[in-house]
Amino acid sequence: MRVSSSLSRVVAGACGGAIVGNRAEVIVADQTLEDANVKLSSVVSDTLGASGRSILDALVTGETDPEQLARRATSRLKASRAELAEALRGNVTDHHRFLLGMHLRVYDDLQRAMREVEAHIERELAPFRDQIERLKTIPGISDIAA
Repeated sequence: MRVSSSLSRVVAGACGGAIVGNRAEVIVADQTLEDANVKLSSVVSDTLGASGRSILDALVTGETDPEQLARRATSRLKASRAELAEALRGNVTDHHRFLLGMHLRVYDDLQRAMREVEAHIERELAPFRDQIERLKTIPGISDIAA
């Protein structure tokens, strides 16, 4: 099973760059929140998970009430609503909203690009699906390794 070297470069470049870019956007969004004295990352393990993203989207659209923001969290969140509301007390300015909105759009674009690359890889590997399935029967060989 031989996949073209150009496909390998596409995977390494696009996925690697998107993964690094995604992580960078999360870090910069967290720094923007910290600048606004919002401590979301101290009570939410994944800032861009379901609860975090819902809260960030509300912040971007202008919501400032910590209790209203805390109500957006899912029931799976470990922090209590009171802890979450306390972490969300800060001073979010229009400038913070602008930056957060921009970072969320870049993050979404990178996520979309990663899905496109994954779909392209799946199409390119389709002729080799039988070989990949056989390789995956070897202990320790995952779909990615195959």
